[in-house]
Amino acid sequence: MRDGFVKAAAISPDLKVGDCAYNAQRICEGISKAYDEGCKLVVFPELSVCGYTCGDLFMQSVLMSAAEDAVAKIRDHCAGKQIFAVVGAPVVAGGKLYNSAVAIYDGKILGIVPKRNVPSYSEFYEGRYFEKGERLDNVDKTYYCGDEVEVCSKAVFRCLNMRDFCIGIEICEDMWIAGGPADALCAAGATVICNLSASDETVGKDEYRRLLVKTASGKCNCAYVYSDCGEGESTTDLVFSAHDMIAENGAILAESKPFEGGFAVSEIDVSKLAAERIKQNTTPSQPLKEIGFFSALSETGLTRNIEKLPFVPQGDADRTARCERVFSIQAHGLAKRMKHTDCGHLVVGLS
Repeated sequence: MRDGFVKAAAISPDLKVGDCAYNAQRICEGISKAYDEGCKLVVFPELSVCGYTCGDLFMQSVLMSAAEDAVAKIRDHCAGKQIFAVVGAPVVAGGKLYNSAVAIYDGKILGIVPKRNVPSYSEFYEGRYFEKGERLDNVDKTYYCGDEVEVCSKAVFRCLNMRDFCIGIEICEDMWIAGGPADALCAAGATVICNLSASDETVGKDEYRRLLVKTASGKCNCAYVYSDCGEGESTTDLVFSAHDMIAENGAILAESKPFEGGFAVSEIDVSKLAAERIKQNTTPSQPLKEIGFFSALSETGLTRNIEKLPFVPQGDADRTARCERVFSIQAHGLAKRMKHTDCGHLVVGLS
């Protein structure tokens, strides 16, 4: 972290629908794995504590109680570990049930972020169970896991001794719609967006999902840590592939192959992203609720690919196409200049 790099992981653990104790254990194992690899951020899928496909079990108080106990276990497991963990859980606030992300750091729940955009179309019918998170745009509080915890659909979490490391959280559908929360979160300073997802698998959807993640990170000049549901979810109506991704400013840094494990890890250059924001003066500014935390600064070993010649494609075909494009740009610029000055001859100076 000293040089502006933050190591992050997206993990899709095996789970059992409705078995919150089992799921908490798998999540704790994932946190330990990420922590041992030097990660400062780990993101798990949507409703990962209980399973996305619980259906009408979401209406049962037994499941809600078990999910809260599971989050408490995960919180306690994080004590003494300086890693920012984001898990998905159903949370009751103000008498309403929300599909939520719970932000945990070093044995403390920093905040709860409800899903703003709740789908009720095609194979998705979350509106049957969950309230829209936009009802909690302003900070509210709820008693959760034995503590009074802030609940807000628009909040950023900033590392106070490395301020370029600023986290925004959204959930699945929030990324798939126009004008999603990431726009406001990045305008408030978030350099990393965590997306807890339950994107079911259909033919060709992995390419579209990848394009969305790349585009969202490029448009907002940020990094995306995208964690997708995977093994263990019900296959009655939906199949999930654990397609996890980490993107930075329009480029995929790490990606898990669908149906092959669900673990992606890489280093995010948050200092570079912050510098790009300053240079790009069209980036808006929007103050939101900011929740702070401290993290020890340590060396971050790089595993991401750093191109030796970033502007020169390595393949012959790609390099030829790049050279032709450079030639066309220069030739058209020169042609316009000659036409404008009514120049009939050119002198090329060689030295």
